[in-house]
Amino acid sequence: FLTKQARAAIKKADLIIGAKRMTDAVAERGQEVYTAYKPEEIVAYIKEHPEYSRIVAAFSGDTGFYSGAGKLLKLLEEEPDMEPECMPGISSVSCFCARLGISWEDAAFLSVHGRKGNPLSVIRGHEKTFVLTGSSQDVREICLSMTEADMGALPVCIGVNLSYENEQIFRGTAKEYTRYDGGKLSILYIYNPLGRNSLTVQGLPDSSFLRGNVPMTKEEVRCVCISKLRICKNSVIYDVGAGTGSVSVEAALKAPAGCVYAIEKNEEA
Repeated sequence: FLTKQARAAIKKADLIIGAKRMTDAVAERGQEVYTAYKPEEIVAYIKEHPEYSRIVAAFSGDTGFYSGAGKLLKLLEEEPDMEPECMPGISSVSCFCARLGISWEDAAFLSVHGRKGNPLSVIRGHEKTFVLTGSSQDVREICLSMTEADMGALPVCIGVNLSYENEQIFRGTAKEYTRYDGGKLSILYIYNPLGRNSLTVQGLPDSSFLRGNVPMTKEEVRCVCISKLRICKNSVIYDVGAGTGSVSVEAALKAPAGCVYAIEKNEEA
């Protein structure tokens, strides 16, 4: 799926740099190849070998979508005698959506490939969610957490090794893939029809919480408290004396990329 622009640059290159999977895919016969994917290592090698004047650093997908190309470009731009040019490719999401026959302009995107994320919060608040994964374990953990959160029946599609000869696409539900053991190069698509109607304001009804004999911050007070806290989407929040957890839950819904610690000494609570 190389663009003509990228293919032309590769043919003219004195040196191809990239992970082995990349260099195996794009290098012409007889071309000089250096296997590396860490930006610092790539820049160091280029500086140590001034005999190469036209160099291609090969990355998969779109250079502007969760790509290692971003960090490499910043490092190259700091070098006075280097003039980097960025040539975007086709992202895994674009390819996957074409395979599935769906659009992606109204979707949410998340990567857990080498980074932390909170897929449940994103899935809960969006109709379409794409998650880039780094291993089959990532897929299992996401599907397991969805199942534990009563979202196990949601439709899930998994695209594996997209654009390669061994490409596979699986369709099922989150519950069916809690023991998934497929390819590492995969992307997850989750469809949640309720995501389009997710709450945008705080104020869950008191009846949403199991109370027992535990005190609870009532809905009206809870609304004012959450509003006054000015919670950001990535806030870290401590609810000391959490009780039923009504404030903790509301805070978590306002901070989908953050973290909430609910602290309570009463075992019943």
